[in-house]
Amino acid sequence: AKLFSDKAVKEAEERISMLARKHGRGLFIETMTIEDLPESWRQRLKGKDKAERNKAYHQLGEERYLAKKVQGVHVLIVKGDRVQVTAGEAMTTANYVQKSRDALRDAVLSRLKENQYDQALAAAVDTADTQLSQMKPPGKSDKPAKAAPREGSRGAD
Repeated sequence: AKLFSDKAVKEAEERISMLARKHGRGLFIETMTIEDLPESWRQRLKGKDKAERNKAYHQLGEERYLAKKVQGVHVLIVKGDRVQVTAGEAMTTANYVQKSRDALRDAVLSRLKENQYDQALAAAVDTADTQLSQMKPPGKSDKPAKAAPREGSRGAD
């Protein structure tokens, strides 16, 4: 899903590259619509209660994290439905905890709810930069961390 202006994407890409060099960890932001999801995932989400949707999105975040070979933080934005933040085991070991994922998600989500798409992208980069600067040096694992989906997870609508 094309949520951001070309200018915002270019600025974010430059900052994300700098962030990776500075902190030794990456940030990958992926956007899509419900229609962009594979049919099997749409079926897993269709008609499910909040807890089942949280679990399904948690699993989708892990899958996308691995598929994109992220070394750090992956933000999946499903337009109008969800902002899912996934971090690897090395990030968890380096004290990137659930409250960090929640803070990043909330920074993005609050701007998306106001239709401030470019600001949401900038907020993701700003928040990740601040969080990464406060962490221990990178570890070796690139597997998604095994954090359980939380009841407090919210979609974008």
